[in-house]
Amino acid sequence: MQVHRQYHRYLTPLSHELRKKGLNLNESLILLSLFFEPQDKISPSDLQSVLSLSGDQISQALAALEKVHLISREIDSIDRRKRRLHITTKGRKLGASLIKSFDHHENLLENNQ
Repeated sequence: MQVHRQYHRYLTPLSHELRKKGLNLNESLILLSLFFEPQDKISPSDLQSVLSLSGDQISQALAALEKVHLISREIDSIDRRKRRLHITTKGRKLGASLIKSFDHHENLLENNQ
């Protein structure tokens, strides 16, 4: 029960802050994944396995991020069946802000234990 309370104490305020930035948790995790990976190195299927999200969850989050110009999707130059994901300048700026948000909430959690 203690873990459950700590989880919600951490996740609820973080989710509210992410909503103010126009994102949900999945979108934030994807954006941060792209923030830390070299360009052209990550695909939707990579995200699916790393984040343990379904294909539908990945697709919905990518569409939302692309709609607000935080990422772009391009056809792979070697294998045209694949898509490569790129974080935009706008996405990179928001990613830096997300890092601060996650760090802040992690510090709150650590200090409240």
